[in-house]
Amino acid sequence: MTSLELLASAGALAGQTALKKAVNSIYDSSTEAAKKILRRLKNETQLRKFCSQIGKVRKVKTLGQVDKAVDLASFYCSSHVYFEGNRSKIDSFSNFKSGNKILIEGIAGQGKSIFLRYLCSIEFLKGDLIPIFAELRKISENESLENFLIRTFKTYHLDIDKESLSHMANTGKLILFLDAFDEAPDDSKSRLVLEMEDFLLSHESVNVVISSRPNNGISACSSLDTYSLSNLEKNEYADVIDRIMEDAELAQSLIARIKKHTGGIKELLITPLLVTLLVIRYKSFQELPEQLADFYDSLFQVLLQRHDGTKPGYQRRRRTSLNDTQYRQTFEAMCFLSKKQRDNEFTHSTIHSIAESALKEKGHDNEDSESYIKDIVGITCLLVNDGETYRFIHKSVQEYYVASYIKNKPEIIAKSFFQNLFKSKSPWNFTQEIKFLEEIDAYRFYKFGVIPALKQRFGITALDLREEPKNHHIQSIQDIFERMTLEIIEFNGKNYLSGVHQPDFGAFMPTMDRYFTILLQMLAKEGVWRHQTKETLIDSNSINKKMSFRKYLLEDSLNAGIELIDVYRLATVQLFELGIRAVSKVENEEKSTQLFI
Repeated sequence: MTSLELLASAGALAGQTALKKAVNSIYDSSTEAAKKILRRLKNETQLRKFCSQIGKVRKVKTLGQVDKAVDLASFYCSSHVYFEGNRSKIDSFSNFKSGNKILIEGIAGQGKSIFLRYLCSIEFLKGDLIPIFAELRKISENESLENFLIRTFKTYHLDIDKESLSHMANTGKLILFLDAFDEAPDDSKSRLVLEMEDFLLSHESVNVVISSRPNNGISACSSLDTYSLSNLEKNEYADVIDRIMEDAELAQSLIARIKKHTGGIKELLITPLLVTLLVIRYKSFQELPEQLADFYDSLFQVLLQRHDGTKPGYQRRRRTSLNDTQYRQTFEAMCFLSKKQRDNEFTHSTIHSIAESALKEKGHDNEDSESYIKDIVGITCLLVNDGETYRFIHKSVQEYYVASYIKNKPEIIAKSFFQNLFKSKSPWNFTQEIKFLEEIDAYRFYKFGVIPALKQRFGITALDLREEPKNHHIQSIQDIFERMTLEIIEFNGKNYLSGVHQPDFGAFMPTMDRYFTILLQMLAKEGVWRHQTKETLIDSNSINKKMSFRKYLLEDSLNAGIELIDVYRLATVQLFELGIRAVSKVENEEKSTQLFI
């Protein structure tokens, strides 16, 4: 029986039997502190409560099914990952061959959370490990990792203290699924990385799977093996369509039209989210969009006007007098204002305050924010009410409509937005929005973002961007490396070598930052190992608290210095190619505008 078949066929009783198997396999050999927890799981009542809670992990709301939570077994498709250049299918935790501490990185819409929920559900049914699933977005700003885990255990009806947690982790039978590190509070991430490293190093037997978007710091943990979620390849999009569309005939019709589509839409279907958006659109309009942004742009309208599939002609009642355009404009403003909160979850009072401000900005002071929120939650389901808190059904939804909000602003405001991003100390907060703006507002993205950034950094004119990169440009990139540092951090009596990334180009230069970050994190991870094993480096007081990244490389290895020059050269070429595209786009746009003056 495959893992998917196990997920589809196993009932609640099978889960209880499997968990008993895992508990009994380690009970006799466990410490007394661990037995305190295991005894509770041997109690039938406690066992049923735990199994009921873990069973909820497989029930989720999706964009394709927003009215109620659905079982993973009804729509899940196997995920593929890349590790050390090799692509492989992962159907259970045992498929990971590198070790027992795994980081899953993926971009928006690849299904990181669904993947972790699936793995957790499978481990529960197999009975080899005791699974715990936790969403890191729920960690409080000043809450320690250990306290968060203790609080999470309580949601599974298991009262646990630090000693019992430590002993459970050391049994080798506990597996933690920690979802969405990128959604943890920004101000806490650096601390959480260190706490995670300390926890994993202190508990070699604990099994962990963490998910995150790239470039959020957690990959610097030396204990974690990083796997990258793969995009959908070849005809894998068709498997997703077959799984999420109940009407098999309509599914085959859509697949056939995709194959015949001359606009290359097949190449856009690289994530389950994008396939889902296409399915939603196709059900409503029976047409295929041309660009990625079209998926998101039509989404609000599709969901706002969506009819109940079982009641032809029935449309959900609206609580405000706003028309479709006003609903959309207010939603864009609400996304932008909520983004400024730098949070992923919102209390009842906060989300209604944001909605009230958005309505006021759009001139709808007479409308009730409570009614507007109820419509967004109840009709579009782009905002989800999880009891006492609210969140967007997917982070990328908020990000697209923030970009759309900026796109629809006058030029003077858009220019200010780009300039502020360039100066920002945390430009990564708007990286996805920048990517969307490059697609939907390319002229202003290049004119107010890319070109000024290149000109300021390299001290060149727009015409210079057409020339072949010169050696002095390579020197400029060398200078950026020179300002990047490595830092020795003391934590719980141990020393860690941490990368300090200081990009000059803000959110406009993902290509350069990608080279820098990957190289920096790789060497920092190696540095963690060296600092833990070489006696001469154990005492952090014997070396500088911060050292030049470039100097560290050159002194560490002659080969590293040679490779570094190659990175300088490649980064320079990439940036100048970007500059050429930017200048051409702006010139062409301005020429076409002059034709109508």
